[in-house]
Amino acid sequence: MKFGLDHDQVQFSGQVRKFLAVHMPIERVREWTEAGIGCPPDVWQRMTQELGLGAIGFPESVGGTGDRLLDQIVVAAELGRALDPSPYFPSIVVVARTVLEADPESDWVSELLEGRTTASPAMLDPADPTMPKPDGAWAVREGAGWRITGERAYVPQGSFVDSFLVLAGSDAGPTLLRVDRDAVGVSVADLPTLDLTRPVAHLRLSDAPAQVVGEPGGGLSPAYAALNRALVLMAADLSGGARAVLEMTTAYAQTRRQFDRPIGSFQSVKHMLADVLLELEAARSAFLYAAPVLDGGSEEAKVLGHLCQAVASEAYLRATKTAIQVHGAIGFTWEHDLHLYFKRATSGAQVLASPQFHRERIAAALLDT
Repeated sequence: MKFGLDHDQVQFSGQVRKFLAVHMPIERVREWTEAGIGCPPDVWQRMTQELGLGAIGFPESVGGTGDRLLDQIVVAAELGRALDPSPYFPSIVVVARTVLEADPESDWVSELLEGRTTASPAMLDPADPTMPKPDGAWAVREGAGWRITGERAYVPQGSFVDSFLVLAGSDAGPTLLRVDRDAVGVSVADLPTLDLTRPVAHLRLSDAPAQVVGEPGGGLSPAYAALNRALVLMAADLSGGARAVLEMTTAYAQTRRQFDRPIGSFQSVKHMLADVLLELEAARSAFLYAAPVLDGGSEEAKVLGHLCQAVASEAYLRATKTAIQVHGAIGFTWEHDLHLYFKRATSGAQVLASPQFHRERIAAALLDT
């Protein structure tokens, strides 16, 4: 199988990078996150409406550019390079895809892709965020509508979105429901996080009004399909950040001098950077291979998401730790951007479970065959 980016995807990657360099430079990301405002709405509108990032990788029937995961990987990698603090991952990658899988005719998908509204998944279990779980929330019918009560302890971008996609138990079985953030009975509280570019909130629901998404009792399959794709896209995000760190460190090694020589000429530094590059190429190969497999619906797709996440998260951590070592004392300062990437790498190794967790899942799948 031949896999990789075609000419159009390479060109589009460059366009996204230029756009983000203007509208989402690292100094602005630092300002936004330290001020606790996340991604400003006007920037999100430009991303989704001017550049059309939300539509990439979704079917044309819902206003997308075509249902190709590889196209979306291009976007995720560039957003990871920019330390994107926007609601792209929860709103587009998880919620929009889950709703599409549950109800392809839902107008909510188009609203999300166009940036007219944002949403976050309230279905992730911190102990196993790769598997959607209805535990902790219960929904009941009330006339023509629904009511939901419960808690969710891990809701990405919870304080910055307009609504939530909740997976709750019901008499019919696990059910997906839309809950508006400003509805009566909805309470959102920020949680402390190491990585300010990935804020997380705690959601409490007390007899809150909700709208069912898809068929009552049919919520598990759409959510699982979306999260399996999310693993690959998160791997692309992590790889994009790691690539930026490697480039930053290589440039520094070429200019920083010791003993009248650039430190990049020292064999030990060369070997460190070469090792990082090897890990990044392994991660890139993993998600470039996984994309067409997931699009094709192969049984192999069940483990590829775990493989991509394990390899990419470890590569990002290796890249940031190496970068700090090569930069020396300056790499430990608050003023340098490296700590932002290190925190992103650390959270990235946990946001959809640890590398060890994913390797255990792969081993379990292999032993079952």
